[in-house]
Amino acid sequence: MGSGFSAFCSVLPRPSFAVRCAIWATSRARTSFTTLATREARTVGRGLVVNVSHPGGNITGVTELSTELTAKRLQLFKDLVPRLKRVAVIWNLEDLAMSLRFQEAEAAAPRLGLSIMRLPVHDIVDFDAVFTALKRDPPDGVFVVSDRITAQREPALIELLRAQRIPSAFEFPPSARAGGLISYGPSIEELAPRAAAFVDRILKGAKPGDLPLEAPVRWHLIVNRRTATAIGVEIPASILARADEVIE
Repeated sequence: MGSGFSAFCSVLPRPSFAVRCAIWATSRARTSFTTLATREARTVGRGLVVNVSHPGGNITGVTELSTELTAKRLQLFKDLVPRLKRVAVIWNLEDLAMSLRFQEAEAAAPRLGLSIMRLPVHDIVDFDAVFTALKRDPPDGVFVVSDRITAQREPALIELLRAQRIPSAFEFPPSARAGGLISYGPSIEELAPRAAAFVDRILKGAKPGDLPLEAPVRWHLIVNRRTATAIGVEIPASILARADEVIE
């Protein structure tokens, strides 16, 4: 993406805004290119910003904190399905942010008594091999790191996991509503207006590096009882009490 993306940046009018996916490239492309991180996580740990309250440089916006939430998502998954021992993690290996989430899952697993089954994908076509692996050697559960690649095969994946009676955990509300067993994360729809507010402030003269990165104000725990019944999982009362939404 390096030189090609830099060339792309050079023809854009100022101010220009990149939304999430190219944050790593745009941070190096040129300092006048404003990167609006509407869903990015771990920008500090990756050396992209100085700190959360004063990012510096050309990056600001709303972070979804997905990397930081990975351990909690796995904990909730384990609380919902206590028999979990081996969890398959599906993630896009080509995206650094997604790989950071996988690494967080791998680091958290031993503390939760879990082992990780690696199922990386590079492109949509790799899901054929993922589906084969899930049928040949079924894990106790599947955790999906959500991005544009995994989203495209999500309906087929949910259908397969339901047929194989494998519990699934996702990062965002739409996935649980679509048939995943559980999801925990912010509503992307709630982040969009806040991102628009950043654009407005920057267009009015604010420097991106002076605008603190913001985190979501709410995280939604969603459990799909219909899926739980279909795959033979009994939802603990403790999870039902904490759930923001239960799909009947």
